[in-house]
Amino acid sequence: MALPQYLVWEVRTTGNNANGGAFLPTSGGTDRSQQDSPHVTFDGTDVTATTTEASATITISGYTVAAGDIGNILNITGGTNFTTGRYYIQSVSTENNTWTLDRDCCSGAASAMTGRMGGCIAYPAVAWAHLVGYEMIHVKAGDYYCTTTTNNVDGGRMSDYLGLQMIGYGSERLDFADAPTFYLDVNVGSSEHWFIATVGQIFNVKIVSNFSSAYWCGIGASSGSGGTAIGCSMHNLRRGCVNYIDAYYCSATRDSVYSGSCGFEGNPAYNGFAYNCYASKCEIGFYTVACSNCVAENCTSGFSNIRCFQCLVRNCTYGIYGSGFSCTIDGCTYGMGHFVDDSIWGYYKSQNCIITNCTYAFGHGRHFNNATYNCQYEYWSGGRGFRIGTIALTADPFEDRSNGDYRLNATAGGGAALKDQGFTGFLPDVYKTNYLYDLGAATKRVAAAGGGAVVYLPRIIGA
Repeated sequence: MALPQYLVWEVRTTGNNANGGAFLPTSGGTDRSQQDSPHVTFDGTDVTATTTEASATITISGYTVAAGDIGNILNITGGTNFTTGRYYIQSVSTENNTWTLDRDCCSGAASAMTGRMGGCIAYPAVAWAHLVGYEMIHVKAGDYYCTTTTNNVDGGRMSDYLGLQMIGYGSERLDFADAPTFYLDVNVGSSEHWFIATVGQIFNVKIVSNFSSAYWCGIGASSGSGGTAIGCSMHNLRRGCVNYIDAYYCSATRDSVYSGSCGFEGNPAYNGFAYNCYASKCEIGFYTVACSNCVAENCTSGFSNIRCFQCLVRNCTYGIYGSGFSCTIDGCTYGMGHFVDDSIWGYYKSQNCIITNCTYAFGHGRHFNNATYNCQYEYWSGGRGFRIGTIALTADPFEDRSNGDYRLNATAGGGAALKDQGFTGFLPDVYKTNYLYDLGAATKRVAAAGGGAVVYLPRIIGA
């Protein structure tokens, strides 16, 4: 026997790693883990347990056994012939004042047991060391510190491939009112280290590196079907969400651009996906991932070698170095397309995009039904490929670009010229029965927007 699957763990800065820390919701017992202090503290004398032989059943003195104890975790920390570790309370006898655990807890007749039942733990990696599969870990908002590169220990990194869920919360589970913040307080230098490596799901956590040039990575997986990050915020990491991780409502920011830094990176064999994510001051904001409703700004490359749908990029050297559909590119040196003279430029496409205030609007590629405004050059190095239906604007099309409001305005020759002008196919509908979208990607939802893309920004650190 062993700890069961589907345990639910509770983590708080006010907890104690010697506590039991978890509960099985299907057990029929009472959850004793959702409190700072243990439900029972065994001190080896006044409150203790004994056995007459090697056994999974312990006889308790100094505490009255209750039916609600079932399903909780006992952490044995010492005693004569007791084996330290966490055990699941499988059944109880109120008549005999005993607990039967999931496995033998001693090597022979045992006495003077010490330990704790119930109460939350103080650092989530302690729970990761005991995962069996499909567990859920709730982490209350507060400051947590990673002080070692060792996996699954107090103050360490977290590594698991068993499909867990770790969820940050504010004051009540699943409220998402605030998020726990993990400070990476050890310098890993130029060797890449993932803080969280999992094929599970990570919800609503903040990760901050205290060493901006260290090769810390946030959430990733090296193989398998990949994990998911939802509502996570990462700051000063070399890479945010990497490899087989899909990201939703996440942000990756830095204080300044650092060589090799990347906000969201896919694996060439898997690609990955990013939705409503934000990258700032990375060398590459989004790389080899499919992106929808994402934002990159102040990066060397906003979106690189990827497909973008309804994304916004501004103030980057390279805007979208790939393919973009219903995107907005503003204030970049190179706007949309492929900016290298090689044989693969034909893979790059754009459609229904707005390109403004760029030095070069288009690179190589196939560009359909886009709009440009105030670009110094329409094409880079001749712009190999072809362009169909480019709309040359005579006025700024946006409501308030300086404050990040990229909704289309109603100005003639500006936003008004782009209302309902997007088409869904690769060729325009000459009868105007297929014009369903505004061009570009807006960052604010408004009533009766008349189509167009909308980007919702996640919780952002340091932007």
